Amino acid sequence: GCKTIIITSNGFLGKVKGAIIVKGGMQPRDALPTMLIPVLRIFGNKDISSLSGLEDKVDRNIVKELAEKLSSQSIVVYGSNQKLCGLTKIWKMYLNENSKILAHTGFLSEANHNELEANELDKYNFVLLKDKENPRLEKQIDFVDKFFNFIKVELKGDNKLEKLFYGAILGSFVSREIASIKGIEFKKIDKIEMLKEAMKK
Repeated sequence: GCKTIIITSNGFLGKVKGAIIVKGGMQPRDALPTMLIPVLRIFGNKDISSLSGLEDKVDRNIVKELAEKLSSQSIVVYGSNQKLCGLTKIWKMYLNENSKILAHTGFLSEANHNELEANELDKYNFVLLKDKENPRLEKQIDFVDKFFNFIKVELKGDNKLEKLFYGAILGSFVSREIASIKGIEFKKIDKIEMLKEAMKK
């Protein structure tokens, strides 16, 4: 008895009456904003008009600066709080698939209870996707930064949703720029395609 809603970039499902048609031709990993905005509208989110065109507001100088810093070695992407875990995983996906860089994720303050004791931290680049935090957590971030030497990325926006979208779009742009620096075609996912073919046999 549930209502069925179709969001598609056309094809067979696009012929169904009432289907919501979105822009096509993208890799699934790049379709997040395109697919998510209709979902937010369906669930009645009212403050999403500012999400449209957010790509144009991302400073390309920041993209280039981050890409140059991150292109040299493996990366761990941290969130300044647990609620940013989803965003750190999106960055990991972009860096793995677009940049072909090994990347992992973590969040504060969990990192203070285990990762802080790790050695050989100089072998990684550490990104901190950062929102405004309470004074106690800010103090912890300052302390941990002495060991991790975070490349800090301030999430911009007037509300949580804008900040998450900004962070996701920025991650996509940075990963593509890294691919460009390394002379890599970011769209190609040869190993994943090989796995798909192997599983057919």
